[in-house]
Amino acid sequence: MARASALVAVKLSISEGVGRRRDPRKVGSDAFDIARLLQRHGPDALADELAVLADPSLVEHVQRLALRHLVNDVDRTAGAIVRSAVQGVQAVQAEQLEFLGRASVDRLSVGSP
Repeated sequence: MARASALVAVKLSISEGVGRRRDPRKVGSDAFDIARLLQRHGPDALADELAVLADPSLVEHVQRLALRHLVNDVDRTAGAIVRSAVQGVQAVQAEQLEFLGRASVDRLSVGSP
């Protein structure tokens, strides 16, 4: 079973859409999954787990992606969630995403616990 921090890292990484064009519904459902994982486990716990398990360069990469998608482009991310037609995906307010994103970015910048 995958660790929650690894799932967040993977979902943030695939949000970049490298390679083939991604289905917009999937982009929204991945963003919803990230928000749900951060809400359930807490940004601090996930950041600490990632810092222990991953190479520092990966941690920095995830931090940059979280800053981009959950803070700087939060309205775009929240919009992708709303536009997702995947069953079970529910709207997440941009303010909530930004709160979770800032907490994650801040904790990842601190480094390992």
